[in-house]
Amino acid sequence: MSEHFFGAGVSASSYMHEWTSLQRGNPLPESSQATSNWWYDLFETKAKIGLPTAYPSQLSYQQLIDQRQSLREYAERPINLADLATFLEHASRPINSATKPLSLLAPLVLKSDDLALGGYAYNPNAHQLAVLRTADPQEPLQRYCFQREFLQAPVIVLVLSSLPNAINQAGDRGYRQALLDAGAQLQRLYIAAQRVGMIGCATGSLIQGQLARWLGFDSYQTHCLIGFAVGYPHKEQTHD
Repeated sequence: MSEHFFGAGVSASSYMHEWTSLQRGNPLPESSQATSNWWYDLFETKAKIGLPTAYPSQLSYQQLIDQRQSLREYAERPINLADLATFLEHASRPINSATKPLSLLAPLVLKSDDLALGGYAYNPNAHQLAVLRTADPQEPLQRYCFQREFLQAPVIVLVLSSLPNAINQAGDRGYRQALLDAGAQLQRLYIAAQRVGMIGCATGSLIQGQLARWLGFDSYQTHCLIGFAVGYPHKEQTHD
């Protein structure tokens, strides 16, 4: 009889819930242990793109909180590199500097005049993009995104995590901690979008495993948790 009380044929989320509960007595094999710097290892073999310095916002943090909105109708305007750099820098900055984030941001660039279309990973320490794949993300997103309105956005940011790293950092509740961390990351994405005059909306309408494979991930050491579509508002949309 299986030691897993859920039995056979259950959903992946149910299995992960139980499996991470049992990790204290069943540690990961040494060969699959991840370090706390799992995302920095990702950058070592990739081409890198330096980003311009993030510019300051005219709004206070409280104003950004008060004006935060979730919108999903985007102007036909490509992302520019200065806005993307500022957005990523602020979205990756935890409110508590002592907090060690479990997530990594991977922007899929669909429309840009400054950057090749493709998938990137953002390194907050170096303020750089690592090139994961240079190819138009529209084609896989047409197949792996169920809410087509998000494909009008110039950028879809994937929130990435690593199960071995989460367990390594947070113990037998690592998977749950990774989900909480992803939720906090979404809030930072909303506020960062507001900071640069953009709008955004979280979306769970992605087939995460397929997008992870498109980017070259194995969905274990590195996997996608959720997406965030960000872009510029129509003229009739305001932040008031």
